[in-house]
Amino acid sequence: MATLDQIKPDGPILLDAAQHDLDRAGMVVGLNGANTITLEDEDVTTFLRWAADHWRPEFERDLQSLATHKDYGDLLTTEQPLVVFREDLCARAVPRSDEKIAELMDRLRLGMREWREAGADTVVISGCDGRLKS
Repeated sequence: MATLDQIKPDGPILLDAAQHDLDRAGMVVGLNGANTITLEDEDVTTFLRWAADHWRPEFERDLQSLATHKDYGDLLTTEQPLVVFREDLCARAVPRSDEKIAELMDRLRLGMREWREAGADTVVISGCDGRLKS
């Protein structure tokens, strides 16, 4: 598996809504009607710092190269249940003393509200793969 430190800090972080396919175990499918949240610049640095400090084991457990994005190249991707990401990781686990992290987590929670109505049960998180290719 890949590590959090192998995600390029100068590339975007993409958060996509997905739903588990009830007919194919372990498969998730993207959803129409749920916008991708794209983090850039300082938000990427803040997100990676938050993940490293408060969420590294969960983030790295399934982090792997699954896709190539047409604009960003190879991605490292992991996923979390939507309710866990929003209510545990974003809401309760955030140290409110860090204003940048708290503000970003609040924006992510708000941005994902529509996902539930679209049928999402999973957050797919991807960052640009910074590993050297041989």
